[in-house]
Amino acid sequence: GQSNKLYQVENNAITQTANSSYGDLYFSLNYENNLLFITNQNKILKYNSDNSFTSQSINWLSDDHAINQLYSGNIYSLSPNDQQLYKYTSNTAGFGAGQTWITDKGDADLSTAVSMTIDGNIYILLQDGKVLQFYRGAKEDFSQSLIEPEIVKATKIYTDGDINYLYILEGQAKRIVVLDKEGGFVKQYQFETLADSITDFIIQDGQLYLTSGNKLYQAAID
Repeated sequence: GQSNKLYQVENNAITQTANSSYGDLYFSLNYENNLLFITNQNKILKYNSDNSFTSQSINWLSDDHAINQLYSGNIYSLSPNDQQLYKYTSNTAGFGAGQTWITDKGDADLSTAVSMTIDGNIYILLQDGKVLQFYRGAKEDFSQSLIEPEIVKATKIYTDGDINYLYILEGQAKRIVVLDKEGGFVKQYQFETLADSITDFIIQDGQLYLTSGNKLYQAAID
């Protein structure tokens, strides 16, 4: 859940706590050793080495349900309601005025978008598990393989420039589906022994880290 506290944990013990006075932290962004947070008051906070926060200026163009990602120091904010993606370029004070990024949406319907990930291309995940690919503002062809059982309620997509695959989370089903970046099905991981739904995950150094029931789990992946 959301909280205005950031905890640092070492050897299973809490060593530091930072408090936000700008609202609850609900989304984190990490870029070149800078840790940024978006709060429920739509503020951008930078976490400092002295265990404090500094507010960064930004003028949001998108709605409260926007899906945000940081890439190459810039924030990309997808608004399903607006059917548009906005780019905010970083500057010394924070982030500049937002600019519309999608120039050719084709037949894409972004109204059910739930997540996105960026590796140079932008991959947008819809609730039914469909993936839309965009490059330099235009929709690209993406031939997605059939997934069985079909995805009912997708919640997150993840990749980066160092990963060859797209990972799609269906949290309530406790599974992660793996596609290659042309849309081909590779495999899927099923975590049936978990008592609760998977709420989030990340891939780092060949390891899968996922959260479920207020616990963090780690697993090696191929």
